[in-house]
Amino acid sequence: MKIKKIILYFIIVFSLLIGCVLIAPQLFKKQIENAVKNATTEFVTTPVNFTDLNVSFFTNFPNLSVSLTDLSIKAPKEFGDLKTVESNSVDLGIDLFSLFSDQIKFTKLYVNEGKFNVVTDSLGNFSFAIFKSSDEPSTNSSFSLALNKIYIKNTDVLYQDNQSKIKIETKNTNINGNVQVTDKYINFETNADINSLFFGIDKSILVDHKPLKGSINTKVNLEPISVEFKESNLLLANFPLNILGNVVVLEKGIDFNLNVKSNNASLENLFSLVPQEYQKWYDGMTFKGTSNIHLLLKGLMQDSISNPDLNIKLDIANGSIAAKQFQNIPVENLHTKTELNLPQLNPDSLTVNIPEFAFNLGKGSVKGKALYKFPMFVDTGLNADLNVTQLWQTLAISGMQLKGDVVLNGTAKGNYTTRSRKNTQGTEITEIVEIPTFNVQANWTNGYFKWAEMPLSIDNFSFDLNAENTNGNYKTTKADIKNIDIKTTNDYVKGRLKIDNLIDFNTDTDLQVFVNLANIKEIFPIKEVDFGGQLTINTKAKGRLDLDRNKIPVTTSIIKLKNGYLRYNSLPDLPLENIDLETHISSPRGSLNDLHINVLPISFVLVNEPFKVDANLFNFNNLSFNIGTKGKLNLGNLYKVFAIEGLSVSGQLETDVKLKGKGGADDASSINNRGFVLLKDIHIKSEFFPHDFVFTEGKFKFYKKKMVLENVKMNYAKQQFILNGGLENYINYFLTPNATLKGNLNVTSKFIDVNSFMFGSSSSENTSSLASNSATSVLLIPDKIVFDLTANAQKVKFNDLILDHLSGVLKIYDQKLALHEAKFGLIDAEFNVNATYQPVSTKRALFGFDIDAQNFDIQKAYNQLTLFREMAPAAEKASGQVSLKYQLQGTLNQEMYPDMKTIKGAGDLILENIQFQGFKLFNSVAKETKTDALHDANVKNVVVKTSIENNVMTIERTKFKIAGFRPRVEGQVTLDGKMNIGMRLGLPPFGIIGIPITVKGTSDHFDIKLGTYTNEDLDETDEDYEAYKISIDTTAVVNP
Repeated sequence: MKIKKIILYFIIVFSLLIGCVLIAPQLFKKQIENAVKNATTEFVTTPVNFTDLNVSFFTNFPNLSVSLTDLSIKAPKEFGDLKTVESNSVDLGIDLFSLFSDQIKFTKLYVNEGKFNVVTDSLGNFSFAIFKSSDEPSTNSSFSLALNKIYIKNTDVLYQDNQSKIKIETKNTNINGNVQVTDKYINFETNADINSLFFGIDKSILVDHKPLKGSINTKVNLEPISVEFKESNLLLANFPLNILGNVVVLEKGIDFNLNVKSNNASLENLFSLVPQEYQKWYDGMTFKGTSNIHLLLKGLMQDSISNPDLNIKLDIANGSIAAKQFQNIPVENLHTKTELNLPQLNPDSLTVNIPEFAFNLGKGSVKGKALYKFPMFVDTGLNADLNVTQLWQTLAISGMQLKGDVVLNGTAKGNYTTRSRKNTQGTEITEIVEIPTFNVQANWTNGYFKWAEMPLSIDNFSFDLNAENTNGNYKTTKADIKNIDIKTTNDYVKGRLKIDNLIDFNTDTDLQVFVNLANIKEIFPIKEVDFGGQLTINTKAKGRLDLDRNKIPVTTSIIKLKNGYLRYNSLPDLPLENIDLETHISSPRGSLNDLHINVLPISFVLVNEPFKVDANLFNFNNLSFNIGTKGKLNLGNLYKVFAIEGLSVSGQLETDVKLKGKGGADDASSINNRGFVLLKDIHIKSEFFPHDFVFTEGKFKFYKKKMVLENVKMNYAKQQFILNGGLENYINYFLTPNATLKGNLNVTSKFIDVNSFMFGSSSSENTSSLASNSATSVLLIPDKIVFDLTANAQKVKFNDLILDHLSGVLKIYDQKLALHEAKFGLIDAEFNVNATYQPVSTKRALFGFDIDAQNFDIQKAYNQLTLFREMAPAAEKASGQVSLKYQLQGTLNQEMYPDMKTIKGAGDLILENIQFQGFKLFNSVAKETKTDALHDANVKNVVVKTSIENNVMTIERTKFKIAGFRPRVEGQVTLDGKMNIGMRLGLPPFGIIGIPITVKGTSDHFDIKLGTYTNEDLDETDEDYEAYKISIDTTAVVNP
């Protein structure tokens, strides 16, 4: 009976409990709904949406919770449609007793299959900026957050900072544990199980979708926002990590102080962190040993102002690496210490230091060290004695086979430094300034090499290498490769190659080579070009190269190529076939005097057109030559096969030339040249000119000692030229170091547009990269050329000037240019000009010229000639005829413009018949002295002698006759308008009595005073002018 009562009471109580469980949520549902809605209103600034709200004990039994189904919180408007939070359901656990109070307490948080997007865009907008500034609900709020538990299941988290280019992404994140929430911080003591973690900075992947497990003990401070990592023990892909430190989010940046350590981790687990794309090379390999890693990230990340410092240390001890199929030959006793420093996360400050690196392999060993500092400082040392076959097998390197025994000892220390500069053509070139000093000794025996995909191998190779550089100048590098022995099928390379430097190329070389060139394509995967032929080289050379002393290495060399061919896959219809050449080079005494080069007929066929060249050259100090060539060449096809960057050539060339001679070509009887070269429709396009040069037809004739150009017709930018002339001593010039090229060229044309030869001119229709990289250099004149260029043109356009009937001779000699007796019509007058030009460096050239022009219109001269306008500003409102005889010299800058400060010279300006109109100086004097005769005066046959130096023009004492008055003028005027002029106004009838006048000031504002003129030299106001004068050598100007 008693048992029945107990059972009955139990059933009643249980039923009441069940009833409460079922009824209570409904009784308080409205109150709970209001609390949730108040929470979203008081805390969140962006729209919060969910499809259903349910209150139940069963969802998270035995805890009463409110569930929000399909919850989403929209990101700020700057992020468009992005949702900061998405989840299938978010549940809030409720404190039961709080249902009977004024505020409902939410004590637990459940997130199921959610997604959090924590994004900072490039402008600094933050996707989690969705909360109101007040962190606590008001005192009369219907709820309070008092979380003490958190449960997150199968949730994805994305953190992406587009400013710092940091990306952290987790997939299937599961977190559960305790949480403590206050108005100042949130404490987490949780366990995490993350299926996939990705961590990258910019394009560098540090963690590539690896699992992460462990305990996380963190404290999140709310003002300022910061995350403090306490003792957090994690396993990243079985690799143990311990994280300490903090990250503080400031108003204008993030302050990092993170300390990540991993102690006594297995080497196998360390390699498990390698990104997937790099894991193929060690697939199937086993790793043993221990590693210690210490990562420190410390400092402020603030836009482009600052970044934290990164330091990583890695130690490996007792390491072992082996491929599964070669377990008996492991890399053993692997020890290494590595430290990476990256201040401010700046790659330009990178330092990598490996003070210790060593391992054993079989009976071999490797020991070394290395230090690298950006941009290119190294300090390395390596001692190795290895069986490369074993190393290749142990590391399971696929794609090729490499074998042999290697002994290597070497050191290197120093900087590798380059600099860029533009050459005289404006092309950017890179020069090596410094290389590390080094010393390397190496011996490789029993070598073997084979690409897996290729049919042939290098069956055996061996060599001894000694190389060193002691001072960082790459030209003093010394290399000695001895006992070279390379074999494959019937091909071989053997001998010795030694060179002591790259200055005089002191060498001791003995090489024998026989190679079927087609076999090279069977050994190496060369796909862009097809070639073949049997190449034979036998060469011996010993000694120095010093052309100034006529010394070359003692040499005996034979080079042969039989049945050669060359064809690019991109040019299948342009094969170069049937290439045969044989060249013998000898110099028994190592002198240019006994250097003998015998080129037996070189022949080839290009697209079914044969061509042949032969040559025999002896004694390059007093050259004897016998050169012949015959055949047709399609230059367009040849250029496509042997293209030169910046140059395009097409057209037909036909040659039948035999050149034979002895000595310096001064004795015509010793030269017996004959033959011709025919040109037809040759187009040459160069990046240095905006238009093509087109040679429609013409002939080069060779007769005795001359090469004659005969009626060569050239078109350029709608201009037609006819070229005639000749060259002498051209063979010696091109083949010997000290010969001088002599020649002449006569150019005739109806119209020459000088502007069309320059980029950026109005007549230039094409563009080029050179236009934006113009050469910042004066025009340099080649050495050892004596040449006369005679020009005759009916019209020449230069800038806006039109010259009529131009004739003259341009002489080239001693690296100078001289324009001799040039005549042309300009501004309806005849001008006679002589000029010189001499470059003294790439930045500076000297010039000089004299000009003689008779009876030209002063107004036309003022309006059209800049230099005349600079020297005679008073001509602005004058009319009539003048003559000019003047000599000037000065300096051209690197832009080929005259520097006005360096110009000096003297000459006469002859006023033949001039009517002044509004001449301010004379008119002002007329007003001051009440002499109307000087107002808009007329003068005739007045010679004004002037000189110019230091930008100041000096006017010698000059007398005028004006309507019975006898004015006299002298003084100085600067080219920028300052003046100090003295006048004497001689009164009628004979000017015996005169009024002294001084004029000082500028051409626009000057003072006129009665009184005696004082000669006070005007000077330049430029403070740097004296220093500038010292920097140039004006004494080198050659007077015309």
